[in-house]
Amino acid sequence: MEITTTIETERLLLKKPTAKDALSEYKIIKSDDFYKVTHVPKTYTKKMAEEFSKYCAKDFGKGSLTYFMFLKETGEHIGNIGFATLFKRDNAALGAYLISKDHRRKGYTSEGFKAIMNYAFKEMKLNRISIGHIANNKASEGVIKKMGFEFIGIEKKAVLTGEGKYKDHYIYQMLRTQWKPNKIKLKE
Repeated sequence: MEITTTIETERLLLKKPTAKDALSEYKIIKSDDFYKVTHVPKTYTKKMAEEFSKYCAKDFGKGSLTYFMFLKETGEHIGNIGFATLFKRDNAALGAYLISKDHRRKGYTSEGFKAIMNYAFKEMKLNRISIGHIANNKASEGVIKKMGFEFIGIEKKAVLTGEGKYKDHYIYQMLRTQWKPNKIKLKE
């Protein structure tokens, strides 16, 4: 199956990363404290952003499937979304997203992830999507619950954040048979 390189939603364009997107990805990450809630190191550099963009492009649809998110209206790069890992043998994926602080709480993450899940379950025929957040990341917890994921457990001290602290990882999953995209309420 050929993987689509662009997914369009009402307000977003989700596109396969390119090398030219590295600088904007770097600016998004450096503008906030992602290192406290992700693996992104506190000392994130432009070189790391270039390597990440190249990796996402090279591995696109193979071992991972990360799209960069852009606002349709302005073309502004606002984050990334997709699957950090594809488990092809098991028809499963591990979801992930990161959005700039200026674009949070506007429904963009839910809108983008709803589109990714539709694509994954309908076109890619995935059976299961897992996703998680570290303890006390209420914003991610809200998105995950809004999408209808089922809580399955906590991995104790499983994530080494970019600030060098181990934090508990809350795990959720959804099976294709559980996916109900029309139940997701997106902000207008």
